[in-house]
Amino acid sequence: MENTIIKKKKNVTPSDFDENTKRWCKEDVLQLAHHFHCFNKKTAQYDRVIRFEMADIVSFNKIRSEIESIKIYLAVEKKNKNKITCCPYIQVNDDKDMVFELSSVSEEEPRFGDSLVPKIFKDMVWKNWYESEIHQIDDLFHCWGKKYESDPESIVRVEYFEFDNIAQIIKDSEKNIEAITLYPGIDMNKFGKREMISFTPVLGVRPLLSENVTNLKGILESNNGETYAEYSSPCPPTCVQ
Repeated sequence: MENTIIKKKKNVTPSDFDENTKRWCKEDVLQLAHHFHCFNKKTAQYDRVIRFEMADIVSFNKIRSEIESIKIYLAVEKKNKNKITCCPYIQVNDDKDMVFELSSVSEEEPRFGDSLVPKIFKDMVWKNWYESEIHQIDDLFHCWGKKYESDPESIVRVEYFEFDNIAQIIKDSEKNIEAITLYPGIDMNKFGKREMISFTPVLGVRPLLSENVTNLKGILESNNGETYAEYSSPCPPTCVQ
């Protein structure tokens, strides 16, 4: 773990949330990929983020009993080649006072929990993310659709992903949460389909929250004490207002 790069952050203010989510929405499409990479001076190459970890898990546990919904908002800081500037947020109950940043991890053999990446993720989404060419990443966050009902159809950029089922499981669990991890992924079944977002984030929660989570819609797998959930919907295009 000595080569791990983890970006620790201060508490997220509503101003931070607004500024960085708006920057994500306005960033030039050809610049998006840069926010998921940082320059490694040792190798003189760019490292790609392999996961995002919630740093302030203590504060998250304090509001756990209040959880009704969980969304992952994509956000970026000002571009800086020396650090990963993508800074996704977990927002609870659509409340800007219940926002938790997920800090980036790179330059490490990618793992889920304490074991190698489970086969279902390795085959479905994670390997595609880790091995994709950098120029492909810009396209993952866009599809043909609309954000508002009155809008004409056009290319839209995803702003957040909903994780409905895992929210209820976290709230109902008798155990405190030890770690929350966001794993980037690409669903190649969606890649190239103009009406679908192919970026496929997977949320990992430790400890294992239920012995029966694999039977629930949207819960993909449990492995070595970690529960994995995929999103229920991306917005846009599935949130036409």
